[in-house]
Amino acid sequence: MKWYLLFSVVFSSITFTLQAQQEKLPVEDFFRRPVVGQAILSPSGDMLVYEKVGSVYVGSQTVPYTDVYGVNNRFYIQHLEWLSEDVLAIQTRNKSSGKIGTMILELAYDESGVTEVRRDFIDVQGYIVDRLPNQPNAILFAQYRWNDDKVFSDVHKYPLFADKPYRFQKRSKFNANSGKIIEWVTDQGSRLRAGISYEDNKPILWSRQRESSRKMKSIWTGDEDTYFNIYGVDENNTKLWVITDYQRDKRAAVVFDLASASVTEVIYEHPERDVRSIVMAGDGQAPIAVTYLEQGRLNRYFIDPEAQRVYEVIAAQEETLNHTVFDSSADASSMIIARYGDNNPGQLLYCSKYGQACNAFESLFPWLDDVTLSNKVVFETAINDQYSIEAFLSYPAHIDLNDANSVPLIIMPHGGPIGVYDTQYLTGDVEWLVHNGYAVLRVNYRGSGGYGRDFEQQGMQQWGRAIEDDINAAVQNAFSSYAALDQDRVCLFGGSYGGYSAVMGVLREPDTYKCAVSFAGVMDLPLLFNTSSVQNNELLTEKLKEIIGDPSVQMEELKSYSPVYNAQNIQTPIMLIHGTKDRIVDVEHTWRMSHMLSMYGIEHRREIMRNSGHSFTSTDEVKQMYEWVMPFFHKHLKKPAVHRTSETAE
Repeated sequence: MKWYLLFSVVFSSITFTLQAQQEKLPVEDFFRRPVVGQAILSPSGDMLVYEKVGSVYVGSQTVPYTDVYGVNNRFYIQHLEWLSEDVLAIQTRNKSSGKIGTMILELAYDESGVTEVRRDFIDVQGYIVDRLPNQPNAILFAQYRWNDDKVFSDVHKYPLFADKPYRFQKRSKFNANSGKIIEWVTDQGSRLRAGISYEDNKPILWSRQRESSRKMKSIWTGDEDTYFNIYGVDENNTKLWVITDYQRDKRAAVVFDLASASVTEVIYEHPERDVRSIVMAGDGQAPIAVTYLEQGRLNRYFIDPEAQRVYEVIAAQEETLNHTVFDSSADASSMIIARYGDNNPGQLLYCSKYGQACNAFESLFPWLDDVTLSNKVVFETAINDQYSIEAFLSYPAHIDLNDANSVPLIIMPHGGPIGVYDTQYLTGDVEWLVHNGYAVLRVNYRGSGGYGRDFEQQGMQQWGRAIEDDINAAVQNAFSSYAALDQDRVCLFGGSYGGYSAVMGVLREPDTYKCAVSFAGVMDLPLLFNTSSVQNNELLTEKLKEIIGDPSVQMEELKSYSPVYNAQNIQTPIMLIHGTKDRIVDVEHTWRMSHMLSMYGIEHRREIMRNSGHSFTSTDEVKQMYEWVMPFFHKHLKKPAVHRTSETAE
């Protein structure tokens, strides 16, 4: 399928040369998924498996990469896991039904490539709990089960490559506490050691009390909305490696003691950011690093000094680019590294010999390797004595930020608003807009995720209020810091909450913005509570009240911050786009807003996308949206023609 570029006007004479290059790129190129979705090392680090657009490839520094398994467009590869050096598990998910299946492949390697020896298939919903390294012909597999509205899992010792199909029956389950635990954790001896269940949005930790019994006992309950993610068990079976925000503001990597049921040690806690993950060694027996976002990019703190030394050897080979550890062998002698930068969309490297031998095995976005992507700057804006907000400005590479009024600006508030956040990583909307000559500003306003509990809490019930204050403060800071941003050519564009924010922005700051585009935007706050999915879900209703406000006691307040009830005050052209199958923000929001704008004779466009939901599932939908959006931006953001007078002509 061919796409057509939607821009037709050059913003200044300097862009004529660039436009000739840009016209070669269709919009779909900026929204295609990365070539590689997952990549992991075998336990020894000698073999590598990765998923590439629905196909699974296995190889190494000495064994040619071979396509060993693939799925059609009705499925996607959900999870890859090595069970041993030559046995690989591939979990797939049906895109329409959501059903999970697990393919097990035994492989053989030689100088010509990889061949399949035999295969097995687990046709039940579930996940692999333990690969049982000392029992190569079996694994522990947890089968998802449902009891009323509660989801739990039962663990089975599944025989690999057996002559007869294994029957998942209640009497053959490996665990006790059936009906309680959904997430099981084994120790380094492959015994069920801990588990997690959830009740009233609180995590409950279960622990094995006696070695002679499989029965678990609940030993700890977190607060509501506590984050608690277990990464492993120490060699003495007394401690867990966990990321949690229990009784703290930021998520931290900690040691949780099973005997005292408490956090006894902090491995790493960032003063301003949530810890995102623990990178475990390939054998799963020890953590080697933790990760966190800093200035919108993934950073790391090394626990294992040898892993840090190897990483530094690798990073020194290309100091101008960023490096992220995807996976590591137990001794850190082998690593999978992602290398990327502002104008480098990313490569995956397989590094062996303690970082001395690194080979790129795939580009993440090969169709963009020779394309000039956006330049980026990160800046902070103080919003009060306690907090500053982070913002990301992306702009065309040929633009000098000191060159006054040289580029129009589009503000893109992210959706959510609570817990969602923007980063510096390649984003289709941003790169497409920059490719067409715009600068794009994104703001992690209060309520955004990644900055701790309190920062998120600051955004509660601040729709149209403090959140918009933050966005406006960042915009004004950008204007004062970067002369290239043309203050007379600025529009807003967002989806979901971002669509709401775009319309509220022109309501609040009519002199700042020339236009606004809302995709699937919330226009009527009380209407959010009227959908069946909310009315039939008490927990969701209470959460929505916490985030937005309670219409039973705050109706007038909610209406005062709803665009549909303030439509008469809009002075700026807006575009409303919505899908008819949106189950999160009903298309009725856009119909109501359009009706009110029409009633008041206010300029706007309404575009309805038949059969589209709250987000896009195909590039066809992206193409359709931008066929409307780009001409709209051009109309309202084009640079006025300079009329030469007789005096200036002389």
